Amino acid sequence: MQCSINPEKPRHCRTAPAQGTRLQNAAVLLVLFVAVPQVQAQTRKSADINFSRLAEAVKVIGQGDLRKAESLLNSVLAESPSDSDALNLLGVVRAHEQKPAEAERLFRRALAASAKNIGAHVNLGKLLLTMNRTSEALQIFRLAHRLAPERAEINLDLATLSADSGDYQRALEYLRLLPRSAGHRRLLPVVL
Repeated sequence: MQCSINPEKPRHCRTAPAQGTRLQNAAVLLVLFVAVPQVQAQTRKSADINFSRLAEAVKVIGQGDLRKAESLLNSVLAESPSDSDALNLLGVVRAHEQKPAEAERLFRRALAASAKNIGAHVNLGKLLLTMNRTSEALQIFRLAHRLAPERAEINLDLATLSADSGDYQRALEYLRLLPRSAGHRRLLPVVL
């Protein structure tokens, strides 16, 4: 049997001549047409459930319920062990629990799973700063900046690190990338 997969259409299969009866071939085709949408629906349903769990975890972390957040995140990771967002959020839980080594390991696993996870970059950078590992934090924030140069938080962290190291010109360059909102103008009137 030869099959072609097109995500927009059900799987199309044809059998080679002289392979089984027409009834057997029709049964195989029926199973393939029915099975593919079921698998896609299950995958979508699982993704929706995991998204809901992640959203709930963010909410309960904000409320300080770290046990519930950990339970939600572990349920996501049980289904998808390399879910970058779940690993990142579990790292946040560990950081709140004052377990920096575990938090760092989880943030790095999140980045290994998805190198474009901006949240994991920022969280790892901030964690490294709390551990007085400034040069490593600077590298992480620079990577994050390459991925999301418009993110105010990243630019502000890079400006602060640059100023702390005496590189005021670079600090000013990062500050100029901040959005020109009323709040930022009030906070940084002289620099901008």
